[in-house]
Amino acid sequence: MTASWTELMTSAEEGTGQTGLCPYSDLGTNVSLTHRALLNDASLGLYRVYENVKVQAPEMLAAKASMDKEQLKMERAIATAEDLQKILANLHRCKSFNQVNQWLKEAIQDA
Repeated sequence: MTASWTELMTSAEEGTGQTGLCPYSDLGTNVSLTHRALLNDASLGLYRVYENVKVQAPEMLAAKASMDKEQLKMERAIATAEDLQKILANLHRCKSFNQVNQWLKEAIQDA
């Protein structure tokens, strides 16, 4: 696990017996310590992003699979409705349908 800037400064102060923001008198050491702290913070941030993706990716994939199934069902229902619309549009051309329709009209008039 990576250490934050505060943890690095605290451990440096404890090791030298000095206090304050600059426990080391050498400028190169402070720059190195600062770079290490910044890199550790970035590394920790990337680790947290990775963990978040690792947890949420399976949930998102499951939701997408469910949505894909529902979309397929909707496409099939739309195709069925379009087919029925075509059949109904051509139904008046069917001879037996016209005969049944005529019989129903006659039955209603006779009643």
